Amino acid sequence: MSYTYYASLCYKMSKFVEKYDSSLNTKMSFCDLNTEALEYYKKAIRLHSEGKEYKSFVKKMYVLDDDFNDSLVHFSAALERSLANTRFISDRINDLENSLNN
Repeated sequence: MSYTYYASLCYKMSKFVEKYDSSLNTKMSFCDLNTEALEYYKKAIRLHSEGKEYKSFVKKMYVLDDDFNDSLVHFSAALERSLANTRFISDRINDLENSLNN
């Protein structure tokens, strides 16, 4: 699973908690979920700009497990890269940083 998938999950959960906070009996906080989403979006950017996440990802790939020929891995990477190139991830990062600062 991609970092963007986890980030989107946290982002959507934070919106849900923000909307229904008064009727929920939960230990999840809006701020914690936004912080988690922000971190995963930043990891997605670092993965596709050859940051430390990229190096860690490549180290975990194995030829014998056919990781280099797995269509799902390549599709997920291409999808996440397109989200980074279309500024979707950057826009979400800015949105999350603004909501955490307010």
